[in-house]
Amino acid sequence: MKIPTITLVVSVALFVTGQPSIAQDQFDRDYGTAADGDLLVTTIQAVNPSTELINDHGAGSSELLVADTSSFAVGDEIMIIQLQGDSAGRFEFARVQSTTTGSFTLQSPLSYGYLSGMGSDHAAAVRVPNYDTVTIADGGVLTTDGWIGTQGGVLALRAATSVTVEPNGSIDVSFLGYRGGNQVDGDSTRYGYQGESYRGPGVSDWHRNDSGGGGCYEQVGCCTEGAGGGGCGTAGDPGQDGTASGPGEGGGVYAQGPSYLLFGAGGGAGIQSSGARAGGSGAGAILIFSPAITCSGPVAADGGAGASASWGGAGGGAGGSIWLVADTVDLGVGQVGALGGAGGVGGGYPNNTNGGDG
Repeated sequence: MKIPTITLVVSVALFVTGQPSIAQDQFDRDYGTAADGDLLVTTIQAVNPSTELINDHGAGSSELLVADTSSFAVGDEIMIIQLQGDSAGRFEFARVQSTTTGSFTLQSPLSYGYLSGMGSDHAAAVRVPNYDTVTIADGGVLTTDGWIGTQGGVLALRAATSVTVEPNGSIDVSFLGYRGGNQVDGDSTRYGYQGESYRGPGVSDWHRNDSGGGGCYEQVGCCTEGAGGGGCGTAGDPGQDGTASGPGEGGGVYAQGPSYLLFGAGGGAGIQSSGARAGGSGAGAILIFSPAITCSGPVAADGGAGASASWGGAGGGAGGSIWLVADTVDLGVGQVGALGGAGGVGGGYPNNTNGGDG
């Protein structure tokens, strides 16, 4: 189980991610307008409605065609983000000038282009609330809706005065990123599905799906080797090597550079006689702007555990990204982390082996 790099940059921003570097436009200390007032979280609460872009949009576009505008209003801040495809993780902010059924007009044109609606290209608009203070109380969980293949997985907000996570409160996007493999195909030799990654959903293959873990490898009537764990800031572990011809590969490290906000990738699927055993899902992404951030409870973007199996175990999901932009931060001890999920336990070495960790 691996912990991604944690970097503190001139007391301005803490990044827990595979690419801890700054793109100035996205990460300026803009703490918002406070238009959404104070937020007190006492239960599980998601704060970022999102909608899929339903067409490609080039740089310079001022109109966004989207699936649903019902959760957005004039003046709202939105994040436009590429969630899958070659430019996955690239994003920018804009404000809504006007809305009609199925579209937004923006106050300023897009700086980048976004691809959506064809193949594995998916981009979304995410509402970014502008609070004054945010307090996550004892028992409260600030979160977001999980990734569903077209949208979700991003928690982003601004707080003009402060963000406070009280003891036993939390900010948590664990298991809300790219999904683990959950199918098995084949005849005399069978492979679990790869974990999902920014390249798209996996297929039946023991090779990795870029950052998604490779599926388990079964030689029917003989033995099964575990699936690979998902990758993000660090590579996923391969499944345990045993009697069969090779375990699922571990997912790779993301190659994207500065200004990218990334999910953890999913682990590959394991297998037993009753069918597939699902790989762990990767974590989502957190981006918070506030002059003062205090954490006496956890801020987590952890990957999910791979399922155990009587044959080959599934791979664990990868941890996601956490970006905290502030003037002052008090993070306590061990409160902020993005851990990979554990691989599932197989039926017993050397014939049926464990999945790799994310």
